[in-house]
Amino acid sequence: FVAAGFVAAPLAGMAIQSGLKNLLDFDERRRANQVMCAPLNHKLSPVLSPAVEAIENAIQDPFCGIYVHWGPFGSGKAVALQDLTLIMRSKGHVVKYLDAQDTDVLTIENPKFTDWLLSDPGLHFGRFKSFLPSSKIGPTVIIINRFDYFMMKPRAKAVIKAVLLSALENQNFKIVLGITRCDDALEILKWNGGEKIRIAASAGCGRWGIDDIIAIAAFENRLKRLKDEERAEIIRLGAVSGSPSVFHEMVFTGPNVDLALMSHQEYAEGIEKLNSI
Repeated sequence: FVAAGFVAAPLAGMAIQSGLKNLLDFDERRRANQVMCAPLNHKLSPVLSPAVEAIENAIQDPFCGIYVHWGPFGSGKAVALQDLTLIMRSKGHVVKYLDAQDTDVLTIENPKFTDWLLSDPGLHFGRFKSFLPSSKIGPTVIIINRFDYFMMKPRAKAVIKAVLLSALENQNFKIVLGITRCDDALEILKWNGGEKIRIAASAGCGRWGIDDIIAIAAFENRLKRLKDEERAEIIRLGAVSGSPSVFHEMVFTGPNVDLALMSHQEYAEGIEKLNSI
């Protein structure tokens, strides 16, 4: 009986430890699920950026890794990626949108990328495999917009590469990085080592065309009060720029050829660079 008691005590202790671990694991999974699926403070846009459909189609690829979405400042990346989040969630996907320049990040003095990346989705370091919420439709998607902000932060590159390795090994999540500077997008693609990091859809998938500009023009009441010639020129130059922000600015300031051509040139140079790799 004594011998049996000595055996039973350690087994009981192990059972208690196992039960506590399972309870903690369950609590962590529940917390991660709540944070990952928390409502997004964004209303679906009446006119979607062409990037939304393009990126959604691109990340339906079985490839689990990192997708880079580049677009110049004012090209509508933030709105497009938030619209993408809402649309994919409505179809049953688990998608988390993060912005490196959210107020809570900017108020932290020199935030560590590691802590931010893992705490915002409700995870802890090394727990992507076990605790990342998933859906039956497909792998979880984590969107990080304005990743440029963290490019020079300590260990940002190392953490992204570690997360990438986890995605490749476990095949249960993908990451989309929103990038404003073309040179930053090129640098990230050079972290590649193969095709583990790739452009989402195409380099210029977020460029607005004439049909897109005409569609958003219908929602601009101020534009309706302008003369036909001026209204037509603003719409034309909006399409030349490829940028909804440039179009909106011209609605208030009038046609601006230089501004439209500057945006057009930035798109052209960025597309050429990214297509060359």
